[in-house]
Amino acid sequence: MALHGITPNLIEGKGVFTETKFYETLQSLNNQDNFLIAHNMPFDMGMMEKEGFVSEIRIIDTLRVAKHLLSEQKSKALQYLRYALELYKEEQAEADKYNITIKAHDAIGDVLVMKLLLSKLVALTKEQFPDTNPMVKMEELTNTPIFIETFVFGKHKGKKVSDVCDSDIGYINWMQKNMDLDVDMKYTLDAIMGH
Repeated sequence: MALHGITPNLIEGKGVFTETKFYETLQSLNNQDNFLIAHNMPFDMGMMEKEGFVSEIRIIDTLRVAKHLLSEQKSKALQYLRYALELYKEEQAEADKYNITIKAHDAIGDVLVMKLLLSKLVALTKEQFPDTNPMVKMEELTNTPIFIETFVFGKHKGKKVSDVCDSDIGYINWMQKNMDLDVDMKYTLDAIMGH
């Protein structure tokens, strides 16, 4: 509610996801010939699966791809990349094509910014992997974990993960038991600890 301004009364009586025109369209495209693209796909996919969607479509997560191709960027959040990559300079012309008003955290505005980000990621993919279909490569990057060099949170923030594994294994064990670690941290810890 705080982020999007969507209150319970706005969705009251709107019907279930599986009865919407969007769901019907999504189902018609739900095969291996198509790609579903989102920024932070696990969140979106989790929401759709909770509502009954069973995915057969190929997935590209622009957040994961950005982690691979834009590692020098401090943040990979969509709004951060909007400014860091100067996408905002192109967005008004793009919005005008579709008669869209851009607002942060507004679904259609975010889709437009993500479309511009996707174009940038396609160009970077072509540059870095010239002999590969960029969409197929981005799908592969979506499914490829990233080794995390340094902690960005907690009491060891700023320290090398490998050093902490050597000096404070109790903390690492606690993390593994008590925290919902993302795929990259799990991959990193498994790689360091030889699992």
